[in-house]
Amino acid sequence: NLFPNPVKHLLNIEFNLKESSNLNFKLMDMYGREHATNFNSNYIKGTHLLQLDTGHLPEGVFMLQLEHDGKLFGYKFVVYK
Repeated sequence: NLFPNPVKHLLNIEFNLKESSNLNFKLMDMYGREHATNFNSNYIKGTHLLQLDTGHLPEGVFMLQLEHDGKLFGYKFVVYK
């Protein structure tokens, strides 16, 4: 779950894990250019809330890609100034 969307400064990323797991996140623009890949980590079972500072991103549509257990999930969000 991503909120708020559209976002101006701070994007909340909320997710729930049924078991502890390694998650890999990538932040890309709609042209496939990576803007961040530095928040890959192991997470314990339960609900998590991460915050992503979007203040450095230009206006536009972005994709947050999440890899979990070999599966890819994509979430679109809009940045405005």
